Amino acid sequence: YTLDPTPNHYERIVRQFGSYLPNLKIIRAGIGLEMGEGNTNNLVISKHNNDTFPIVNIDHLFYEKNESLGLAHIDVDGVEFDTLKGGFKTIQKDQPVITVELRVHENPKLTKDMLDYITNVLKYDVYVVDEPCGWPHMDYRNLLLIPRKTASAKLEYSDAFNLAFVTNALFRVDSETIFELVYPCCRLGGECCKFNSTKDKRCCGEQFMQRWHKRNGRKAEAIQGFTYSKQYIRGQWRKMGQRSKVD
Repeated sequence: YTLDPTPNHYERIVRQFGSYLPNLKIIRAGIGLEMGEGNTNNLVISKHNNDTFPIVNIDHLFYEKNESLGLAHIDVDGVEFDTLKGGFKTIQKDQPVITVELRVHENPKLTKDMLDYITNVLKYDVYVVDEPCGWPHMDYRNLLLIPRKTASAKLEYSDAFNLAFVTNALFRVDSETIFELVYPCCRLGGECCKFNSTKDKRCCGEQFMQRWHKRNGRKAEAIQGFTYSKQYIRGQWRKMGQRSKVD
């Protein structure tokens, strides 16, 4: 499945993937805790006004239809916690691998509550993919959620996981350590967020984060910042394209 509530995004997904991925079920809908209805007036990214769409949950898509879930990526603009809770039965039954986007320092209580739920209720381990995955705040991270019961079987022989793990591109966190391991300067009032709100666009901005790196003697890696990371990756792809033209 792929879900998106905005008409323009939905239509683009259909155009790009609908014809050559016949097994992909493309649904124009939102996702969250309970079944219901949403309105595009509440979506910042939507260009369509006063347009309604259905809201579903993971259990409706899988558990109630007796379908299995193996992998899920959840990036739903702040309702990730509700989405996880709306898939409790499915997650307990299928033990899927899950990735979730989170802005770590925006709402510390939400971050703590969600990680406590994942580790204590769902019985999953939480790993941070250590690269900024959003703009303009550099504390956006993707979390990799691995079911504790099957972690060894799923990942013990994964070269990609092991390489990421030993190079600290991936590391395990809980509801306390995540605030110290993901740019602690980005907490409200910290070196990188000396503003009235974590929602201020300057809070945890790339320039503040880079200065923090230098002051603390941190190595500037390709994944350090969002802009630099994107430029670095595009540069590597250009080089690959040039090499492909050489006989």
